[in-house]
Amino acid sequence: EAGAEAGAEAGGPGGRGAKRRLRVGFVSADFKQKATAYLCLSHFKEMDRERLEVFLYATTGDAPLKPSEWRAALRETAEHFRDLSPRVGMGPREASAAVLRDGLDILVDMDGYSNEGLRRSELFAVRHAPVTMAWFVYMSTLGNPNVDYIFGDLTALPPDSVATRHMSEKVVYLPRPFFPNSHPQVLPLADESAETKQPAQVASGTGGAGNQTSHAPQSLSWASALVPSSLAEPEGVFVFASFNKHVKLSSALFDVWCTVLGRLPKAKLWLLRYPAESERRLGAWAARRHPRMRPDQLVFSDFVDTAEENLERLRRGAHAVLDTTVYGAHTGAVDALWSGIPILTCVGACSEAAQGRQGEEDADQMASRVAASMLESLGLGRELVAENLEEYADAMVRLASDPKWYRSLRDRIESSRGTALDGARKARIWDPGAYTEALTDGFFKAFDNFLLGNPPRHLYTSGVAAP
Repeated sequence: EAGAEAGAEAGGPGGRGAKRRLRVGFVSADFKQKATAYLCLSHFKEMDRERLEVFLYATTGDAPLKPSEWRAALRETAEHFRDLSPRVGMGPREASAAVLRDGLDILVDMDGYSNEGLRRSELFAVRHAPVTMAWFVYMSTLGNPNVDYIFGDLTALPPDSVATRHMSEKVVYLPRPFFPNSHPQVLPLADESAETKQPAQVASGTGGAGNQTSHAPQSLSWASALVPSSLAEPEGVFVFASFNKHVKLSSALFDVWCTVLGRLPKAKLWLLRYPAESERRLGAWAARRHPRMRPDQLVFSDFVDTAEENLERLRRGAHAVLDTTVYGAHTGAVDALWSGIPILTCVGACSEAAQGRQGEEDADQMASRVAASMLESLGLGRELVAENLEEYADAMVRLASDPKWYRSLRDRIESSRGTALDGARKARIWDPGAYTEALTDGFFKAFDNFLLGNPPRHLYTSGVAAP
């Protein structure tokens, strides 16, 4: 009731903002040194303060001995920053009262069912604003009748898909990609003239075991501890990388990777020890099931401490990134593309096969389609979004054996960042202003719909055509 009363004061459609701005609150346990913080930082900075009054609610406290630079940046950019953590004496009642006092029009959940034990789920167990929404962190339905909307796009959540039809929320459709990032502002690229991996000339043949393509690293500084030295053989390698948690890796997909490596003896697969014990287990699986693949084609390394180091090692050590199925790369997909590196993903039948559920559409979910959304926004869907594991394997082989095609992909990705020599404009994925404008349009469309007395419905922001 408090939220509805506050919303009424904002004026109806056409008179919106005559008395005050739209009050929007964002709740997260990740307003600290986490990827969520730097992904959304630029969007909070870009929000129009003449239209929106922004409240950030941090449900976790900052580390007293090592304060987070991202939290400090968020606090600096936010008009209102509230600490709702137990560290400052906030229990469920106190946190609820603090949010209600702000008289919000819209409350946005940025945790979902992640951050167990740290999130403030009670803020969405009952209504604290007349309109409630979920934004980008938890890639699925919450099944919560108190959350009205989830942000998505036409690739991640096709309107006619089983996943979309089964959601308890209605979708606010943004232009592709719906997944935000602040990489151009908070993770600027190093000098583009620095050493990066480029493929060498291709040997004639099909790329099979007898006619392996050679890809020599060009002028790389392999003294860096960021990249395993085993990826720097003098005769050259083509390095596929996948830095996803291994819990995302299905046996069906790992078999595809190993089969392709068996066909390409100079290719290697670079994984993280994520978790450490999977290094032994994955190695044993490959040795048992894929005799054509050599043990040294599987390379593992440890985590690095910062996002900057992760981007640098991608640029220095990887030729292409391999996405997983069922639950794919999200921040990792942004990292790959911002590093100028192709990412190969797979939707539809790939997820079904990975779960052993061929023919069941519901295996293909929002969480598996995030990289596809980014690639389609760059016009690379046909080349790098496979629809079954056979297409995925064929694309892996082509990436490693067709340097002209590979170079064309790199050029298109690099041009999208506005860093090409021809002065190309940045693509929408790298434009936080355009993204935030669409996000704001979604807020107002959802609130207008509430003021009209309508139940939640699918909404399409400017630039998105309703199917």
